[in-house]
Amino acid sequence: HNNTPFDGGIRTGFVELDNKLGEVGKGDLVIIGARPSMGKTTLAQNFAADMMINQNLPVLFVSIEMSGKQIAQRMISGIGQIELRKVLSGKAQIEDCGKINTAAMILEKAPLMIDDNARSTTSTIRRSA
Repeated sequence: HNNTPFDGGIRTGFVELDNKLGEVGKGDLVIIGARPSMGKTTLAQNFAADMMINQNLPVLFVSIEMSGKQIAQRMISGIGQIELRKVLSGKAQIEDCGKINTAAMILEKAPLMIDDNARSTTSTIRRSA
């Protein structure tokens, strides 16, 4: 994790990317683009997790493809470092249950709002923000 102070900017949680970008400014619109199934949502969730957990910044996560429950399950998987299939299936090993519970408690306390309205527009996202 990069502990270098940024002048009012926000870190992504990926040191090399932060070094390339310099910083993401508050109020910046960041668009992640790639072909389908390349990990765009996972990357955005990793950014969000670092921002809300390590930097204590409020996060609005907007998805028109996934439900809030699916987003939360993926975040629990990432925060707890547990395979997503174990979180989704409920067939986690005993040692994973503690990780899942801890990750869920961290997520519950995090300053996160999820907007999963499939009909979101830039105007409705702006109102949510």
